[in-house]
Amino acid sequence: MANQKKNKSKPKSNPKSYTSKSRKKSTTSTNKTKSKSKKTTTDFKSKAKSTSKTNASPKTNLKAKSKTKAKPKVGLKKYRYFITYKPYGMLSQFTDEGTGHPTLADLEGQLPKDVYAVGRLDRDSEGLLLLTNDMQLRHELLDPKNEHEREYWVQVEGLPTWKAITQLNRGVTITVNKKDHDTLPTISKLLAIPPKLPERNPPIRQRELIPTCWMSISLIEGKNRQVRKMTAKVGHPTLRLVRARMEDLTIEGLEIGKIKEVHQAELYRTLGISNDQ
Repeated sequence: MANQKKNKSKPKSNPKSYTSKSRKKSTTSTNKTKSKSKKTTTDFKSKAKSTSKTNASPKTNLKAKSKTKAKPKVGLKKYRYFITYKPYGMLSQFTDEGTGHPTLADLEGQLPKDVYAVGRLDRDSEGLLLLTNDMQLRHELLDPKNEHEREYWVQVEGLPTWKAITQLNRGVTITVNKKDHDTLPTISKLLAIPPKLPERNPPIRQRELIPTCWMSISLIEGKNRQVRKMTAKVGHPTLRLVRARMEDLTIEGLEIGKIKEVHQAELYRTLGISNDQ
């Protein structure tokens, strides 16, 4: 009986009233959802437009970045650029870390304290080295996605066959950080005339009965000791390695161990990088 009284005392729900409120809430929720959906769609389209502008080829991005980020302030000598022919036996850094080897501090000429080498040449390698305090340019040149071409003149042991040169051009498998790495295709060829270079000190080791020859190897990646590993892979160890070119910037006219300052406009032009002045 008590339960029946309690049930009778409960007010009856109004189906019409409930349905009306539910529809209002549903309509309000739907409108909010549509509003959010429109906003999300607009934001997505906006992001898509922005992304489509940046998802160009690496070289297109490189030129775009150079125009904005690498441009110096007018009237201020903010960025400076130096090139040198790094000699054999010199470290591509300013400290010897207790090794006693010559460093970039031993180059002839004055260098600002805030410049650094762009990339590295091993101690037993020679040739073109760029130094700058332009960190944006440094990043652009070292990023493998930008595919900047570098040419090396390589004196190897023996006379490479057409098969060996074809292997280098197609790419070979070398070890990098204890893992197999398939190198990208190169442009490799024999040099009919040995390049005119300063004498190396000390001279290369040369075996009396085994001939040597010079090759040109151009590539767009720079793994640790890559060229040496590649020539060894096809049976021709490297005896002397000289970086001759970065894009159109070459060692022509450079004296070994001496610094030469270059203007930004000239440097960017030879490297194939746009930079509005």
